This record gives sequence, structure tokens and C-alpha cells, in this order.
Amino acid sequence: MLTRPPLRVMVAVGLVAAGTLALQVVLTRLFSAVLFYHFGFLAISLALLGVGAGAILVYVRPRWFERPTLERALARWALTFAAFVPVSAFVLVRLHLTTLTFDVTGEFAWSFTVACVMSFLPLLAAGIVVALAVRAYARSIGRVYAFDLVGAAAGATAIVPLLWVADAPTLMVAVAGLAAAAAVLFAWRSRSR
Repeated sequence: MLTRPPLRVMVAVGLVAAGTLALQVVLTRLFSAVLFYHFGFLAISLALLGVGAGAILVYVRPRWFERPTLERALARWALTFAAFVPVSAFVLVRLHLTTLTFDVTGEFAWSFTVACVMSFLPLLAAGIVVALAVRAYARSIGRVYAFDLVGAAAGATAIVPLLWVADAPTLMVAVAGLAAAAAVLFAWRSRSR
């Protein structure tokens, strides 16, 4: 357990939290547009599942995430989050999810399953990042949690007006940019890097 986290790590945690909440809002918009409107709430469930599963994984299998250093692990998982988001957007826009009837076909069930998995994966990576930071800096939990909450609030607030001017897949790529910036901050140790 480390003592006090560097400011760049806390800002990176805030960026991951901002990206997570922004992605959740974008997925809500996407699901409500391509499925029936009540599937919009599925994004909230997938976000909770992903972030919770990431935290449980860190708790149950901590050795998977300990090598080689904490900041490298944080950078690696933030980069995984950043990579999964555009892949998820690419797959989601190509699925045939719209249905005009209430018939559930095999094709729809398969597309729906793929959509859920592809939405879950980036959120799982984000959950791992936050759980690793909380676990490592437990003595400074107030500070970690403050940056997490401020980042989450900023992400959820900023994404709503952006939905008026940009489409959901484009905003998903922007969310990937937040996660990539967090990965850079996690990996940044000195000016020479």
C-alpha cells in the first residue's frame, strides 16, 4: 500500500472516471436509438456490471495485476480501456439490432449478445483501473475518491451537450482519447520519457 499518490495519477484516475461515465451516457443514447427505448437502461446495468466485475477481479486475483509496477499496470489497463472503446463502437454500429416487430430471432439474440459483450469490455478495463488505484492508495482514499467523483461528474455533465452536436460513435472515440491521455499520465515518470 503506497502512501500519497502523485497528482498526475489522481488526474488520470479522474480522466478514467470521466471516460467511464461519458461512455455510459453515450451507450444509453446508442441503445435507446437502435433498440426500443427501454433498452437504454441496459447501458447503466452493463456499466455497473463492468466496473463491479473489474473491482472484484482485482480483489480476487490481485497477483494478476501486480507486475511489474503499479503505474505500469494502471497505464496498461487504461490503454486497454482506450483500445476497447473504438473497437466497441466499430462493432456496435455494424450490428443489426433494430427490429420493427417484437419477434426475437436468433440473429437478433446473437447481435444483442455481441452488443452487450462489446459494451461490457471497456467498462471492465475501466473498473480495473479504478480498483487498482483505490487498492494501492488506500491510505489516501479521500483524495482518490475526490478525483474519481470530480472526473465522473465532469464526464457525465460534459457529454450531454456534446450529444447535440456529434453522433454517439464519434463521441465514443473521444472517450477513448480520455482513456489514452490517462494511460500517458499513469506511465509518465519523468520529463525524459
